[in-house]
Amino acid sequence: GRYVAKKYNNELIFLLNFTEVEIRVLNEQIFRLIKNVNLTSESISKIEIIKTISGEGVEARSRLYAAGGIFHATKKVLLNDILTRQLLPTTIDGFFINNVHHIKKT
Repeated sequence: GRYVAKKYNNELIFLLNFTEVEIRVLNEQIFRLIKNVNLTSESISKIEIIKTISGEGVEARSRLYAAGGIFHATKKVLLNDILTRQLLPTTIDGFFINNVHHIKKT
């Protein structure tokens, strides 16, 4: 299989069950917390601390995962990548799951 090897001990964190608006607000709040950064709202929206996984191909996702970071993905994409061995579960450092009380069995 093609498990993603963790390089340089990069953090790999997934945000699940967040809307695009919530991700945008989180990105803005993260930048507001960073000291000594004078960014306008327009420049903040262009910088992506939280990377949204959407239409990327399998190989592109594997490269993103290997680089580490904070990712917003659907559970379907995440589970598919784990089941097809594109992502090794032990490389994941954490999950933040929004509105857990609204999650339904699938």
